[in-house]
Amino acid sequence: MPSGAKEPAAATSAVAGLAARTAHYAHVALANLHLLARSERPHTTHVSSGPFFEGWYYKTTPANGGCVVIIPGTFRPTPAGASSAGHAARPSRSDPHAFIMVFRHPRASQCLYYAYPIDEFAVLDDGDESAGGNFGFRFRIGASVFAHDGFSLDLDPGFLCDSSPTEDAEFLATVMRERAHLYSRADDKETAAAVSAPPHAYPKIPYTVTGSVRFTDIVRLPTSWWAPSVMGPFRYLPAMECYHGVVSLHHNTYGSVTFTPPNDAQPEVVVVDGGEGYVERDHGFNFPRSWIWVQAHEYPTESGSTVMVSVADVPMLSDDWWLSALVRHALPFGWGRALLARGRIAGFLVVLYHARTGKTYNFSLYEAAVLEDLEFGTEPPAAAAAAATANDASDSAAVAANARVQTLRLVFTSGPARLTLRVRRPLGVGVPLFGPAFASGRMGLIVEESIVGVEVHTTLELAGRTVFDDVGGEAGIEVVGDLLALASRAGPWLPRIPAAAAWAASAAVVVATVAVGIYFWSV
Repeated sequence: MPSGAKEPAAATSAVAGLAARTAHYAHVALANLHLLARSERPHTTHVSSGPFFEGWYYKTTPANGGCVVIIPGTFRPTPAGASSAGHAARPSRSDPHAFIMVFRHPRASQCLYYAYPIDEFAVLDDGDESAGGNFGFRFRIGASVFAHDGFSLDLDPGFLCDSSPTEDAEFLATVMRERAHLYSRADDKETAAAVSAPPHAYPKIPYTVTGSVRFTDIVRLPTSWWAPSVMGPFRYLPAMECYHGVVSLHHNTYGSVTFTPPNDAQPEVVVVDGGEGYVERDHGFNFPRSWIWVQAHEYPTESGSTVMVSVADVPMLSDDWWLSALVRHALPFGWGRALLARGRIAGFLVVLYHARTGKTYNFSLYEAAVLEDLEFGTEPPAAAAAAATANDASDSAAVAANARVQTLRLVFTSGPARLTLRVRRPLGVGVPLFGPAFASGRMGLIVEESIVGVEVHTTLELAGRTVFDDVGGEAGIEVVGDLLALASRAGPWLPRIPAAAAWAASAAVVVATVAVGIYFWSV
């Protein structure tokens, strides 16, 4: 074919690709607006192509200690029609698929990742009839069912989709690189040794997981027209790369989960009667570049209370959004890239529920709160725990007892209120988790979450008077990405003007987004 004929074909293909991407993002934006006040519900049924992901995080802590985490969700890596492999009986993590992740402690293993054809995801109902249908959800993945008030599991190891040795090595290298960068200024030998030590390798065990857990006394996050979800007015923006939601701040749990090893080994039953739980969710186009996430309950004095903190590198316009591409390429001399960079902020969502008073305190960015302090450090293992041994590779408690402790201090203020969190977690005992890695086109290992040995000392002061001071156990924490860069954006000097400008620009395209979406839906 003559070169002159190739150029129009290439241009036509580029225009078609841009139109498809624009239609997809408009479609997702319309789904976000359609489910504005029902962010807990599945968005998957409203989105037929990728890139797109969503997932729900169920954390359950039995009354006698330990923790079980279940994460169901969906992943769509490619535009509609680009791949049909996700409908195969055994999809890979590169195909459109539904998934269920499971991990726990103290009998820890590598994260169990069960992958199902995308058609195995089905919405069963849209709400709790007792609440007038205004809240809740219920959906199925394979033979397992998930809802706002509980879940049932029936997971066959035949659906497991493990990471490869290459993926494990790449993830290990990333974790070590990020940790070394975070403590690059440390000059003591103990910290240097802890930073250079590789994370603990838990065994890969193909469990059959069954069970049923129901929730009672669910504490919901208060919402309003100003804050329809935990994201506040940011929930109205159609172009953010990741949307966060809280389904249940706290609830009581009843039931059990059974882990059956292969070869007819003795099943391990985790009874959660009288336990506590928490449920949140995420959906969007991608995870942030860097983030800190902390969640804790199990407060011995302030029983029934819970705290959730998320600090992330947030672009007001997703890097993958069509408007971002337009700004990036339309403005000369690199001005477009500079403008988008100025639109990145250290966004934070912070909620403390105080069960004794029934009050929920919100220290999020949109409530004019300030992240005053964000500090990292390390400490040696507790003297009493240093003599513990870890002969069993799956005994996460024994492994944690010998690990050097990472410390994290966060201070948030809002008017006369001050919230201080002092977090301690053993280094190198987290479990690698899968997350959306759209650059590589798959659900890849990108997150190390620690749920063993994590403590969150939480102090709330109102006008100088301490009203909450307790240490939450069985906590969870994720520390991901370039945290020095994230910390550099935190503080009272937060650049609100550029952020507000980016916010206004994003809000200004809502009408255009809706118009484009309606057009492509009608074609």
